[in-house]
Parts: sequence; C-alpha cells; structure tokens
Amino acid sequence: MGRKKADRPTGKFKLRTDQSKDDGKYTLYLEYSLNRKFAKTTTEYKFKPSEWDDKNQKVKGTVPNYNRINAQLSKLKNGIDAAIIDYLDRTKGNTKRRLTIDILRSIVQRKPITTLGKVENNEFFAMANKIQEDEYSHGKNSYSLYKNKLNQIDIFKKFVSKKIGEQFINCDDIDIDLINDYIKWRIDRGNKPVTINKALVPINQTLKIASIKGFANAEMAYLISKSYLPIKTKLKDEEDEEDDVRYLTEDQIKSLLELYPKLHIRTKDYIDMFLFVIHTGLRVSDIITLRWINIDIEKKELNKILYKGDIKLSTPLTAPAIKILNKWKERNLNDVFVFDILPSDFNLQDVPLLDKMRINKNRSILTSLNEVGNKLELAFKMGMHVGRHTFAVLALNREVNLHILSQLLGHSSILVTEKVYAKFLPKTIKEEVETKLDFNFLPDGY
Repeated sequence: MGRKKADRPTGKFKLRTDQSKDDGKYTLYLEYSLNRKFAKTTTEYKFKPSEWDDKNQKVKGTVPNYNRINAQLSKLKNGIDAAIIDYLDRTKGNTKRRLTIDILRSIVQRKPITTLGKVENNEFFAMANKIQEDEYSHGKNSYSLYKNKLNQIDIFKKFVSKKIGEQFINCDDIDIDLINDYIKWRIDRGNKPVTINKALVPINQTLKIASIKGFANAEMAYLISKSYLPIKTKLKDEEDEEDDVRYLTEDQIKSLLELYPKLHIRTKDYIDMFLFVIHTGLRVSDIITLRWINIDIEKKELNKILYKGDIKLSTPLTAPAIKILNKWKERNLNDVFVFDILPSDFNLQDVPLLDKMRINKNRSILTSLNEVGNKLELAFKMGMHVGRHTFAVLALNREVNLHILSQLLGHSSILVTEKVYAKFLPKTIKEEVETKLDFNFLPDGY
C-alpha cells in the first residue's frame, strides 16, 4: 500500500445569486473550501443564471464568445490548482507543508507567499486603520479629518458584522455588491448623498492601496471607486457671490498668524492656502486646480483660466504670495498642482470627477478651517470664501479701483462687485466725492 495522497481542495465556479441585480446578471466567482472556510476570487464575468451551466461548470453556448470565455475560466482554475499542488509537494526540511486557509486564500488570490509560508495580513479594517494612522502621523490629514475617517471605517465595520456575521473581512472579499448594499443601508438610515460619499472615501482609499499590493482585485477596486452618489447641489462658494460678506479684520488676521506655529501640519497647509487667497482673492476651485504652469515666480505673475466662467485672469503677485509659492515649491510635493490637493496625473477635463473631487476636498478644508475659526472665536464659520471676502474688503479699504477689483475677483460684471460689497463702498465713495468731485462750477454769488 502506497503513501496516502494528501487531500487538496478543489475549486468550483459559482454565481453570486444571493445578491439582487436589476439587470439579471451576477458576478462569477471561483471558490475553494478548506475546513469549512472559504477562499475565493472574482472573475471579470457576469452572467444570468440561464447562461451558466453549474453542473458542467461552463458558460452555455448561447453566450457570445462562449468558447473563449470557457477557455479563460479553465486556464484560471488550472493555474490555481497547479499552484496548490506545487505548494503541497514542496517540503520544509523533512516535513510536508501544511495548507492553511490563509495560505489557500493567498494562492487563490494569486498573492506572493514567503518561504516560511507566511502571508501579509490583508484584513481590511486593520489595513484601513493603519493607513489613516500613517497619514495623520505624517501630517497629511488634520486631526478632525483623521477622527472622521476612523469613525466612517467603524460604521462600515458594524455594517459588515451584521451582513456576514464576522467583524473581519479580507480586502479581496469586498465587492461592488457589498458596497451597494452598504450604500442602500446608509440611505435607509437617512444619510444624504454627501455623507455617504464621505463614508466611501476611506473604503476606496484602502482598496486602492490593497490592489496595488495585490491584496484586492484591481478591477473590482476600480469599479467600487466609481460608486459615489451624484451630488446635485454645487459648492456654496462656487455659486454666485453671497450677499452676506464675512471677512477677517486685520486684528483677526494677526491673531491667526500668532496661532499658526501651534497648528497641526496639515492644518498649516490649509492656512497657507487661506493666506494665499487673502493675497490673491482666488476662489477655492482655483486654489484646488492651480498648477505650476499658471505661475511665473521670476516675473511674479499668475495667469489662469478661472474655473467659474472660463474667465482669463492675468495678475501680478505680491511679495507675500510669492513667499507662499516658494515654500511649496521647495517642498516639492507635486510637480503639477501647486497645493498638492489633486494627484499630479489628474485630468482637469474630466469635469464630473473634478466636481466630486472639489466637493470632497473643499469639505475637508472647511472642517479644518472651521476649527481654526473656533480657536479665533469667530462668530461665523471660517471657509476659503472668507479669505476671498477678506481680500476684497482690504482692497476697498485701501481704495483699490472698483473696476480693477472686479477683474481681480473674476466677476462677470462690475455690477456683481457693487452688489456684493455695497455696504463697504459708502466711505470710499464719500472720500472720492469730497476729494475729487468738488468741481465748484457755480456762478458768483450762488
């Protein structure tokens, strides 16, 4: 009698029919089991139940290119089977390797295994929390944003626990069906699209990194990254200028500068942007999309097509604005976008994605600036538009010509400037009349 051959798990393709689908198609998975635990990987295919032959594990002939698809499915399964056999046949010293569920999952998901058979932990929540801790410790996020993301991760964990009965899930076990169920769960709880999109940010961030490391399917991670809900409303400060002008006085600006050294690194970044707005009057959309090609530091000039209205702005830059730019140039964080808010390869022509990015990024900025405003004991929320209003009010106090100010602000008409800043004009108008318009063209003795 020969030596008993070690048992090895065999894979089976399954349609994920436990998830409802409006189009009637379901994702096809390849699943292996070991000691009543499962290791699975997704395929790129979706079929209707009527198109899949579960008994013979093949796509039916009614499906276009069914021969090619069946060949690819067979190649996928045969490759994993061969990898399992290869792992089991190798020895570690004089001992045969033991196949654990973690090793099986690594093989099924085509991840590297060390010579000791260990696999890096790909548990989603452990990775998600570590990513946020690393970003905060390196100053990439403010404390408030860091805590908010951890809270969103915790809410997702509670949902997953209710959904699958476990508090842990591997990155490659998260699919678009689970995310869609999560979105529906949040909607049922009364969450607005903006809130839900904010909750998806750390999930997508984690899956993107996991896919780069080989812990998650890249195609699935990309598909999930497109699951943000549409936002119908625009950013408040991307609409017409509001009549309620909120600005910082010079004393409040001085208090802000005294507070600056005590701030968190990422909050300092946002204050740099805020101060740049005070010195240029730019909208937050133009801060986010400002590129180095828009800046000529030697000539001290800014040339940009403004995001709102496609108006061309050509303006000299003051010495303080140049100092801010030089600081960011030396940091060399991004070779395309000045303030490193958008990734260097971001396509500004992708307007829908840019709108989503602007909304998400601006909300992060607002959160940090509002905290600073609370420390300054402001009676209003401190956003980037407060910096824009501050620029305008300071300009009017220094008797900058209203036509020039209108151009610097990128207003479509001087009437907009007059309407928004009307209450700041009387003093200037009074001085202009008294000093420049006292013509005294009257007859003698009048």
